[in-house]
Amino acid sequence: MFWGSFVLLPAVLGPLVHAARHFLEEPDTGHASFFQSITNETSSLPELEDIATLYDFQYVAQQHLNETSYTYYRNGAGGEWSYRNNLEAFPRLRFRPRVMLNINNVEESLPTRILGFNFSAPFFIAPAARAGYAHPDGEMALTQGAAAGNILYIPSDLSTRTKADIQSARATGQIMFQQLYLDPLNGTKTMQQIRQAEELGFNALIVTVDSPADSNRPRAIRMGVGSADDAYTSFTWDQLDEIQAQTQLPIIAQGNTNVGRRGDWCAEGIEGDVFE
Repeated sequence: MFWGSFVLLPAVLGPLVHAARHFLEEPDTGHASFFQSITNETSSLPELEDIATLYDFQYVAQQHLNETSYTYYRNGAGGEWSYRNNLEAFPRLRFRPRVMLNINNVEESLPTRILGFNFSAPFFIAPAARAGYAHPDGEMALTQGAAAGNILYIPSDLSTRTKADIQSARATGQIMFQQLYLDPLNGTKTMQQIRQAEELGFNALIVTVDSPADSNRPRAIRMGVGSADDAYTSFTWDQLDEIQAQTQLPIIAQGNTNVGRRGDWCAEGIEGDVFE
């Protein structure tokens, strides 16, 4: 009886200890003392040049934004495991330095091509909803920033500013994709969304495929920024084929989390997928 209880105890307590482990939102690199007093006044924000890490952005945002706006950006589904995993994924990666190389022209290795379009770096501003919760210019400011750095910006379908406003902020010749939440069961609305993207000159469509229903986000619900939509949205291969037949714009699927399914996307003629 004693040994049975002894063996069972770690099995019971092990998951509880792991679940209760301390989660480090950001490492202490001296940011709190360096930035000191940040308020909701724009004048209190530090210069962009003083932001040294991604964690600095997080800290400054938490100090500057009101609790509701900050919660909208910083929340996750369920126990927020995916949120934690995203932050902890970076420290798990290790660089394998290749020393004794000429790095005088290292900047020349950064430019890349996405769907045949040239950009200055192999990363982009992904679609994130309600940029206006952080600044009145919202998506227009992100559009202008992307143009200045010649990187890709993909506005969210749930943007604060209208798509026409975003279009008006584009630089001449600026390449932009448009993210869309499509309801294949509402053909009229789907066609309106696609035609609007075409008319405004977006260069590709990012179609979100991993949102068949609203997620359970306790933090957002408590602050009143959760979604009130409890409907289900079916999205199948046949419906995706119908959407492809309605436009000449390249279509990229967003929301695939299964590496093994990437061949399926290629077989369907999808130009690419945003792997999450």
